[in-house]
Amino acid sequence: MFNKKQKSLKQESIIDLNNKNHMYLCDHNLILNRELMQPFSKFFDKEALSFNEHLIDKDYIKKKTDTLEHVIFEMSQGCNLRCKYCTYSNMYPFHREHQNIVMDYEIAKKGVDFIYKTICNNRGRKVTFGFYGGEPLKNYRTIQKTIDYIKKVFKNWEISFVVNTNGTLLTREIINYFIKEKVKLSISIDGPKKLHDAKRVFPDETGTFDLLMKNLNIINKLDEDYYRNFITFMLTISKDHSLKEITDFFKTCDLIKNNTISFNTVNELDTDYYQKFPYNRDDFSKDVKLFSGETFDKKSNNKELTPIEEYYFNKYMEISTFLRKRSFSILGNACVFNDRLFIDVKGNFHVCEKINHNFSFGNVDDGFDFDKMEKIVNDYLQLIIDLCLSCEVRFLCRKCYIYFAKGEEMKIDDSFCKSQKESIKKNLNHYVKLMEKYEELRNL
Repeated sequence: MFNKKQKSLKQESIIDLNNKNHMYLCDHNLILNRELMQPFSKFFDKEALSFNEHLIDKDYIKKKTDTLEHVIFEMSQGCNLRCKYCTYSNMYPFHREHQNIVMDYEIAKKGVDFIYKTICNNRGRKVTFGFYGGEPLKNYRTIQKTIDYIKKVFKNWEISFVVNTNGTLLTREIINYFIKEKVKLSISIDGPKKLHDAKRVFPDETGTFDLLMKNLNIINKLDEDYYRNFITFMLTISKDHSLKEITDFFKTCDLIKNNTISFNTVNELDTDYYQKFPYNRDDFSKDVKLFSGETFDKKSNNKELTPIEEYYFNKYMEISTFLRKRSFSILGNACVFNDRLFIDVKGNFHVCEKINHNFSFGNVDDGFDFDKMEKIVNDYLQLIIDLCLSCEVRFLCRKCYIYFAKGEEMKIDDSFCKSQKESIKKNLNHYVKLMEKYEELRNL
């Protein structure tokens, strides 16, 4: 199991939100009205919020792996595109580059057998299988054979499938198979043609927007119900692009506007991407405030949000979830090998698809290496214990293995901490202003 200790957190500072009504109390993880500051201050000398120190051992890890919910196969390390911001380009020193390697079916089959053996006694009998790349459709035949095999092995289970794809290799044959098997497609698209084609290109720099939209039209015509319920979109926001143009596209494009969307922003850490594609921080910040303000106005007036607005609103509301924390978990957003398992093309196991490949812990032939798993999680936890407990944004920081995995070791660098603090403080300020406006509009 694990050893659970209680410690009190050292009282720290107050973050001034540049707001006349509110401030953030770091030690109590509260946004407090300034008028309540004096009566509340009598509690300052009392013990602040506690944290749970988890010293995780192999027995605890073994129990968690029995409840594994999501398995992702890396079907290919190659891709038919050369997107400018791709993690596997040469701008990310801790990640591999494109390689013309695909997963052999026998490796996938061994992976399925191992997963079934691991979770066969799971009472939930529910698991998701993902197919990832590179571009996974470069290895479509193996995806097809693997799905067919999974269905045989996991009989009477609730299983679901998802393929992350750039959408350019879809054919009628592939589409018809995915429709028949109800395979969810998470398709990358970055906005209108001008912006999408600026970053998502073939090796010869040709844009991919027209081909992608052609394939989306084919899917929609073949099966509208499947298109509506099994096609989702992944947007990667490059800050040198106009957020307004991007969001306007996702709110108005008939083929896109009604489907579920998620998005992330090109990371500024451990890459020189934004040295090659610089952006104006003030302009991007203005676009964020405009979009969020319009979204909160619609929500407060009970108007229906588009999927991109809904996703954005919920992302901002995550702040309120973090503010409800009454104790500090040193795990942060990191899992204990039960949320997902990434199996690379050679059959090696990794925490997830986003961590670099220097932290593998076993393979489809030998199974889990629990010694390595224990070391990974406890190296991570020791960093948090040593460096994060007195940080003023400790309750709100989204810590995870992927941010600390540098080369072959876990470490926290100053750039990560600086970036997190700046982002959290900015988001807190914006969150408070939006919530004040939200309440004001609701009370009209």
